[in-house]
Amino acid sequence: MYDGELLDYLDEITTPQDTKYKSVILKFANGNAIAQMGRAVKPEVLAMATQWTPEKMYNSVRRNDQAEAVRALGYWIDPGDRTLTESEKREVSELLLGLLPAERPSIRSSPEMSSAEHRVTQAAVEALGRSGDALVAQSLLKWSDSLPSYSTFRHSAAIAGEKIYKRAVGQ
Repeated sequence: MYDGELLDYLDEITTPQDTKYKSVILKFANGNAIAQMGRAVKPEVLAMATQWTPEKMYNSVRRNDQAEAVRALGYWIDPGDRTLTESEKREVSELLLGLLPAERPSIRSSPEMSSAEHRVTQAAVEALGRSGDALVAQSLLKWSDSLPSYSTFRHSAAIAGEKIYKRAVGQ
């Protein structure tokens, strides 16, 4: 089995009952599998999401713990997910918005970003794109508009913001 297939398999089989394996899942799994463990890993996921970590290579898979924790938070802020309360979803959304690089030169020219920084920023944009909160859409679109046209994040953030608005209007 290839490494990517193993990660996909973990995404499919991980449940809240797997918390006895949380140290392994938090270390090796994708954000989806991490999110599947639910509230039992919330403190660890929040800590991981706010803590910079260097990238690791496991065979053919490049891994960044912070980016995977950010992805897990994205699943939790989805309007259909019941892991977090609405107020917790707003708090997590604020945390994710805070991970977007502000007025740093590195965001102006993404080739200058480290690979880890790029992965975390992209994971934050993707995670925020799962929100159903129009205020999150507004913040994400404002951030996108502040970026130069050559930024790799401008387009993906704009698409995510539009998806959020559509979801918020549909509710």
